[in-house]
This record gives sequence, C-alpha cells and structure tokens, in this order.
Amino acid sequence: MKTSFVKMLVLPIAAFALASAGAVTTNASRIDATKKPPITAFAHSALPNSCEPQNVNCTTVVSANICMSSETSPRQVWLKDGTGACVVPLYKNN
Repeated sequence: MKTSFVKMLVLPIAAFALASAGAVTTNASRIDATKKPPITAFAHSALPNSCEPQNVNCTTVVSANICMSSETSPRQVWLKDGTGACVVPLYKNN
C-alpha cells in the first residue's frame, strides 16, 4: 500500500517537473530568435566623404526614431549605397 502511494505521487511530480523545464527552455529559445544581430553602419567623420564603421541594432524600415551611434557624443548612422557613399538612413528597431 505504501509503495503504490509513493509511485502515484512521484510520477505526476516528475512529469510536471519535466514539462516545466521544457516550457522554460522553449521560451528562452523563442526570445533569442527575435533578437537581431548588430549590423555595421557608418557615421560621417570629420573628413569629407569619409565614414567610420559602427555596430548598431537598427533597420532601414522607416520610423520616427533615427538610429544613432552609441558614443559619448552620438552621431546619426547610415548604410552605404551602391557607390560606397554613406547616404542610406537607418532607424531604431521598435
């Protein structure tokens, strides 16, 4: 009698623990999949027609928030067009 009671109690607890662990790891992988990796953008430097590379989390999808570099004095960042000029504006990911 005592053995069957323990078996009846342990099996549901073990199943619940495994299901909980699976749910937590599934959610974590879903969150990681939505993060976008940083892209290399360019900020205009003091020299004419010269751009410095910057790693940012931005997009070309137009929004109200312009993408800025993460420096002490932030500058707007751009992508290069087909000619190599830094003229394609970037926007913050929403």
